[in-house]
Amino acid sequence: MVKKIKEKKGLFIVFVLTYLMLFLIVFTIGGLYKKNKITKDIFNEVSLVTKTRTEKINNYLNNLENKVQELSEIREVKSLLKNNTSEDRKKINESLNVLTRDYEDVHIISLKGVLVYTSDPNKEVGIDFEETINQNKDIFKNYKKTKESIKSSFYGPYLEYYNETQPKILVMRPVFEDNVLFGYIALVDNMDEVYDIFKEISTLRKTEESYLVNKDLLLISPFKSGKFDMFIQNIITENTKRCFSMMDSVEHLGHPPIDKLLNYKGDFVVGAHSVILGPEWCLLTEVNEEEIFNISSSEKYKIMAYFILITFVICGIIFLVFIIFKKYFLNIIKNFKSLKIKHIISVALVFSLIYFFFITSFFQGWENAAFYDEISDLLTIFVVIILLLYGFKLKNRKASNLIILGSILIIIDKLLQIILEEYIYAFGLISSWFWIPGAIIGFAGLLLVFYGFNKNI
Repeated sequence: MVKKIKEKKGLFIVFVLTYLMLFLIVFTIGGLYKKNKITKDIFNEVSLVTKTRTEKINNYLNNLENKVQELSEIREVKSLLKNNTSEDRKKINESLNVLTRDYEDVHIISLKGVLVYTSDPNKEVGIDFEETINQNKDIFKNYKKTKESIKSSFYGPYLEYYNETQPKILVMRPVFEDNVLFGYIALVDNMDEVYDIFKEISTLRKTEESYLVNKDLLLISPFKSGKFDMFIQNIITENTKRCFSMMDSVEHLGHPPIDKLLNYKGDFVVGAHSVILGPEWCLLTEVNEEEIFNISSSEKYKIMAYFILITFVICGIIFLVFIIFKKYFLNIIKNFKSLKIKHIISVALVFSLIYFFFITSFFQGWENAAFYDEISDLLTIFVVIILLLYGFKLKNRKASNLIILGSILIIIDKLLQIILEEYIYAFGLISSWFWIPGAIIGFAGLLLVFYGFNKNI
């Protein structure tokens, strides 16, 4: 009677310990899965907003380029760039004033770099952009770019005059006739249409921020709050660096979710970026990580209840399988006792390698694995498996059980560590809370192993 009570008590303790261990494992893996799912969902939303706004900005720039191309084909433009009398020029200018009245500003530059026409009353015809004194002007910067590339080019946004508050963009293209270059024509436009895109309400969260950055890593669009520190606010972040490093790509939008990415304010965000190739801009869209993972209390309780239930199911299946195949498992344990050292080493090595290739296949593949982090864990697993199988050979039953159980716990800790390290290597940093379950299991395993050896002495 007393023996049966002890057996039931021992079985209950084993069940509780097994359940707690499984719960910690489920909590770690389930937490990672939930975190990754939330991150992917929000990243898809951010990418969609980025892609939509990129398309609208590109449509605006394409329309601008089409307009300047149409202007370059006008007969009066080509006539003005040829050697004409002053009387002819006067008539041409009058015609051009009518043709360009619907545009913000139009400038025509001769092949020698002289401004021969402008619809801007603040500018004078005759400015020579080849002269050093005029080479700090915005038009010259685009003229130089267009002259070198012999194709359309953008410049901007820029503020042309002191105390001007409306940023402008300039697009310039060469003027040809019968494949002969005669000069250049530039179209200036304000950027209201671009900035209106950023005023549109998106489906993202409260902390969503979408803005443009130029190649000098300076802000060139207003924030959602309306604050507009153009050419003052530096945007030097991982997001901008990645974006501009891919400027030569034909199409480049976003990256896999990046945890712990710092934005210009020093907040952790999940973000996407997109290259605007013409004027060499980067469009960034970001949402604060704190808002993304700010789960309500009711949702936390639901997740915890789900983890508890899953753990009960797994634990129940394990005990059910053990009861059904008890004799089979006991035979395996007996075979472990008869294993030679070379067999033990082979088992440890094969298990370690199989687990490594299996886990890395879920992330970036074994060829892109975090080798330097995994080597120590895999060596520990290899050594502890040998210790585990050694435990079966001990004659002292209590010491044997302690060492076996302790070894299993240490192995589980290292198996979890490999998963966490691969996740970090693939997606970025994670909360320190994810390391606690494995640390508890590993520490308990060490205590049991030490206690087991103490009993065997």
